[in-house]
Amino acid sequence: MAKLDASLKSAYELAAKNLALTKFPEEDWIRVNGVRLSKTRKIQSEKSKNAKDVLEKEMEIASMLAAAGHFVWMLPENNAVGKNPDAIIDGLIYDFKQVKLSKVEQRFVEALKQANNVVLRLLDERNVSRVLGKIKKHVKNKKVGTLFVIIGSDVRRFDFDEI
Repeated sequence: MAKLDASLKSAYELAAKNLALTKFPEEDWIRVNGVRLSKTRKIQSEKSKNAKDVLEKEMEIASMLAAAGHFVWMLPENNAVGKNPDAIIDGLIYDFKQVKLSKVEQRFVEALKQANNVVLRLLDERNVSRVLGKIKKHVKNKKVGTLFVIIGSDVRRFDFDEI
């Protein structure tokens, strides 16, 4: 089992790296707290307080995912017209949202417009089933997609068909 886990982990790492380097061949990447951060994104974040605050929150989420054993590459801003996902995690493109339970449904729908996969970090909720209940109707017809729910330091992953 350990050998399979190591092989799977290597596959996730390679998938994340290949996707990042294929989508952004001219990008330079720096390592911060176990996360690969687009150098362009870091430079962009230094241009305004808002951009800096957003990156700090997203890097906090990314670092938590990396600490849980996932391979995270934080993408540059404005990398496609109309879409601006935040990261590649284990070879899939994700959008991050940090929310309170009262806004989880609205913010989840917004995230789905950016990427097929979503990371929700809850600021005021401790019950994962309440979170899943709020978004269930938005994933029931989706065949593909994954969700990470972060509550406190707990990181959980769900395929949309499990919700």
